[in-house]
Parts: sequence; C-alpha cells; structure tokens
Amino acid sequence: MARVAKSKAEDLEAVQDAPEAAGGTDTATAAEGAQNAPQAAQDAPGAEGDKDTAQDAPQEAEPEKLVYVGPQLPRGRLKTNKIFEGTRDQILASPEMAEVLKRYPLVKNMLVPVSKLAEAKQKIAAGGNALHKFYADIASLAATEGLEG
Repeated sequence: MARVAKSKAEDLEAVQDAPEAAGGTDTATAAEGAQNAPQAAQDAPGAEGDKDTAQDAPQEAEPEKLVYVGPQLPRGRLKTNKIFEGTRDQILASPEMAEVLKRYPLVKNMLVPVSKLAEAKQKIAAGGNALHKFYADIASLAATEGLEG
C-alpha cells in the first residue's frame, strides 16, 4: 500500500513538473508539492477503498481447539484434558467457563492449543515456569474447596 501511495505521489510530482517542461510556470514550490503529495495520494481514486478494507476490516480470531491442562476441579466443574472449540474469547465467555472463572481465575491461563499439549505437559511437570505455578495454585485452591464441602 505504501508503494502504491509512493508511486501516486511520484505521478503527482510529474504532473506538477509538466507545465514547466512545456514552457509554463508552476505556482507550487517543491516543498508544497511534497506536502500535498501524501494528501493527493489519499484522495486518489481507489486509495481510500483500499485503506478502508485493510484497516476497517475486523480482525476476527479463527476458531481453534484449546485443551485445559490444569488439575481436575471439584464437583465436576472442569476435567483435565477437556477440549474446547472456538475462539479463546468465545470459550472464556461461555456459561460453563464463566462459572469456573469466578472461583478459579487462573484457569484461563491453562487453556493451550491442542498442538502445544505435549509441550505444556512437559512444562507443568518440569517446574520453574508460569504453567507449573498456575497448575499448583489451582490445585491448592481446588484442594481447599474439596475440604470445605
């Protein structure tokens, strides 16, 4: 897109230089021409349409499969290795997850793409990283809840 704008700006400068070459006079100075070139490139036909479709088009996240790699939660709230399908936002906004996230907010950090399941399991087992810490915190909270009732 920048390349298109640059070539349109160069075309504009060529048109502005044309009266001089033909023996006429150009009332715009070189500095004014350079300042006006970006505006002319924006006003050029087709430039605005390209800009609108590139910038205003919503960047929708593609649906994916995420797997919960945290510990099993009490009362059957959420089981380890449960697979969810959809965008991360859709999954987190689902009624099931909204209820779980009220009590266990760290669960959102334990949803990983299925393609990274093995890597996530290794990190949890190894320790010394965020996934291991989240897992331990959720397990501790779940154990406390299990003792309460």
